[in-house]
Amino acid sequence: MLRRLAPLFLCIVIAARADILPEQILDFKRGEETPVKIENRALWDEFGYDGSAQASYSGPGGNFQLTVWRLKDSTGAMAAFHWLKPPQAAASKFEKLAVETPESLFFAFGNYLFRYDGRPPKSGEFDRLIAALPKLEKGALPSLPGVLPSKNRVSASERYILGPVSLAAFAPSIPPSAAAFSAGGEGVAGRFRAASGELNLAIFAYPTHHIARERLPDFQKIPGAVVKRSGPLVAVVLPPADRDDAERLLAEVRYEATVTFSQPVPGQEQNVGKLILAIFILCGLLLLFAAGAGFAVGGFRVLFRKITGRDIDNQEMIVLHLDDK
Repeated sequence: MLRRLAPLFLCIVIAARADILPEQILDFKRGEETPVKIENRALWDEFGYDGSAQASYSGPGGNFQLTVWRLKDSTGAMAAFHWLKPPQAAASKFEKLAVETPESLFFAFGNYLFRYDGRPPKSGEFDRLIAALPKLEKGALPSLPGVLPSKNRVSASERYILGPVSLAAFAPSIPPSAAAFSAGGEGVAGRFRAASGELNLAIFAYPTHHIARERLPDFQKIPGAVVKRSGPLVAVVLPPADRDDAERLLAEVRYEATVTFSQPVPGQEQNVGKLILAIFILCGLLLLFAAGAGFAVGGFRVLFRKITGRDIDNQEMIVLHLDDK
């Protein structure tokens, strides 16, 4: 029995030890891969943690340290990006979600988080890396972070809320029953400068306007909170807050409905150039077939004449004379 189970145990061990990072990226060779130390595991699990790795790479162009975290989907990677990005980092154009410091580059791509230390990736290197990453998924990012006002927002204060754990970490004064994640709610939080001091704003989005309307009374029960609903959004300025400053901040939260039309992706049949090219190719194939068939018929006639000594066209016709009967 143990002998039969041994191969299964071996496969489990091999799968558990499978590397995330490729052994080589162009001319850069990887050192030993080690897992990343994970703190606050409950929050990571809510974001969809699915593995991590770090390793050093060395090559002719220099050395760098690469650290990656893999999440279940792009939303979880975005939430972890806002949570982990360095407060002193500046925005980077490397990716949509990217920041950089003089020593490192930190960004999200698909369901992965990346941190380059020592040397940023150059052209072609990152493409080779993502082509080798296992379980890479690149889904659409939620639009909710775009609703968070940019005016007077404290840099790197954005936090995405996916469940009770992140709610307790980023907006602890809001009870989970008010946020109602079971109803499909997700939230985003941030800090804002005001004349009376910093304000803490949280915005929750729900699948429909009706659900947001139902959630509004629960948010209004939070002592000292200032609440506003806009479409499927519920925005709340958390206490302590000056009410006038809170109202000014809430006025910046606006829901704008967008309509997306599904447009057909042009296929090969809609490409005129490819259609004309296909017609010429078909004509060429037909000409080759006709020429081949002509050579085959002519060759058969020549071979028949040599074997029988007769020409196919000179064969006598067999007549049955049915009219004589």
